[in-house]
Amino acid sequence: MGSTDDADRDLQAGGSGHAYSALVEIGTQIQNHDVALQTVFTTIVERTAGLVSADVAWLAVLDESVKALQIVAATGHRHPAFTAMSVRLGTGLGGVALAQRQTISVLDYRSDPHPTPAGVREAVEAEHLVSLVCAPMFRADHMIGALYVGRRRRAAFSEADRDLASALATQVAIAIENRDTRTQLETSNTLLAAKNEVLEQSAAIHERLTAATLRNVGVADIAQSLTELLARPLELEQDLAEPFAHWYGGAAESGVPRETRRIMAGDTDLGRLTIVTQPPLTDIEWRAVEHGLTVLAVELLKQSARREVEWRLGGELLSSLLSSPGQLDHAMVRRGARFGVDLTRPHRVILLEPIDDHPLDIAEVQAALYSAARAAGLPELPRLVTTVGPTSVMVALPTTPTDPVTEFVQAIHVRSKLANKVIMGISRAGHDFTGARTEADACARFARLAGNQRPTVSADDIGPMRFLFALTDVSPVKQFVAEQLDSILVDYGPDSELFRTLRVYLESDGHHPTIASRCTIHKNTVKSRIARISTVLGRPLNDPQVRFELRLALGLHDFLFTIGRLTDDDGNKRPRYRTSS
Repeated sequence: MGSTDDADRDLQAGGSGHAYSALVEIGTQIQNHDVALQTVFTTIVERTAGLVSADVAWLAVLDESVKALQIVAATGHRHPAFTAMSVRLGTGLGGVALAQRQTISVLDYRSDPHPTPAGVREAVEAEHLVSLVCAPMFRADHMIGALYVGRRRRAAFSEADRDLASALATQVAIAIENRDTRTQLETSNTLLAAKNEVLEQSAAIHERLTAATLRNVGVADIAQSLTELLARPLELEQDLAEPFAHWYGGAAESGVPRETRRIMAGDTDLGRLTIVTQPPLTDIEWRAVEHGLTVLAVELLKQSARREVEWRLGGELLSSLLSSPGQLDHAMVRRGARFGVDLTRPHRVILLEPIDDHPLDIAEVQAALYSAARAAGLPELPRLVTTVGPTSVMVALPTTPTDPVTEFVQAIHVRSKLANKVIMGISRAGHDFTGARTEADACARFARLAGNQRPTVSADDIGPMRFLFALTDVSPVKQFVAEQLDSILVDYGPDSELFRTLRVYLESDGHHPTIASRCTIHKNTVKSRIARISTVLGRPLNDPQVRFELRLALGLHDFLFTIGRLTDDDGNKRPRYRTSS
């Protein structure tokens, strides 16, 4: 594990600087009339190999005349014959990637069963390539080619590597399309002026959107730049950076024609962009939309990397807090402040456990917590999340004056992907994270004892019965309550006037005027009810020891109600403590 300073630098960089450099360099070359297309191809394969730590990278373009992919640039290969490979559509990694319109990743090329001509497989294996990625290139529905990267060892490419290869493949397709446009311009004098204007506008669009990206302004300013370029409203929806769903250029009126495009990075769906299509978009405007989608994808990848760093740092911080009993020292408070967490505020700790004991996926839980926090209107999104034990996850939330933890938990159970998958225990708000962990763990244990009747238990609900946190079997509790209260609860019920009068009698220490007022009955009626309760219980209520035992039994009754253990074995709602646990 690196130092805190290293982690802070990771958080600021977001892990995307080299990718930005490559995209900007390639984009600049695309718009440069004086740079040969072959130079652009060479730059792309060289930068791709470096960015994803590949031994070999190559670029193949579709030859329409023979319906085959021909290599036009390669780097890192050892044998000249490698660049002579020709792969027919429908075969090889490139053919499959184009047919499926998605990036293909192969961990071990030697054992992968994809259909490949013998000569192509021999050429690849002669380079001793093992792990490969192939990103197809399209412009609209038109096949362009494929970008490949390979390693001479069995080492899987990460999702970020695959997404970056896809983004670079998109840049190649732009380069080829722009050069094709220029070729058409040179051979058609009648279209020269119009096409030159298209290229100039395309260059201006590229320059503006790329500049917005380099200024590190975020997805909101990129979307704003795009709506200004298009002079029409658009909506950006994504889950990685605020605002999560927003109309730029003013919200579109109901019924106005619109079209939605997905923001993709390889196979990863990052969000969607909805554009008003009245009046219809021109070809250059659709180019602006496509380029905007690429720039937004890169920016959202950066935000995704930043979130992963935040979650990693938050998990490390919470792990430290959970293992530091007592009051926090100044060093820990300063560490939290550097991460943007105010540890001087009271926090609740929530333990999430899987219902079926299948280990919770930390990424799925983090995303669900993020979504639930937004649905509950929390002013701050969860940042302190960590795994505990082999299956569970803990999250710490700062309290607010409104303390919307109930809405947050409800959103997890109802509106997130964790619905019906977890039980939860919630601690009281405080500064002792180790003590809060113990409370949350005990409450989760009570929730598990309650089965499906009570998927969440809070320490606030248990009240003074918190001394039972170490309890693993509620049978003795039910037996004691039965001994003290069964004669009223079974025969009259917890909602009866007799039971309510007993509760008020114990809470007011037998003060008759208070009992009469709270039960809205006459003082003479109070005397008769107390006498009747003594008869039903078979015990004198004026005995201090009897009153003590009944108060304790009443508190335990409320505790059992909190954890959902008041029903009998047949699921009847009426408590029947005489039945077995």
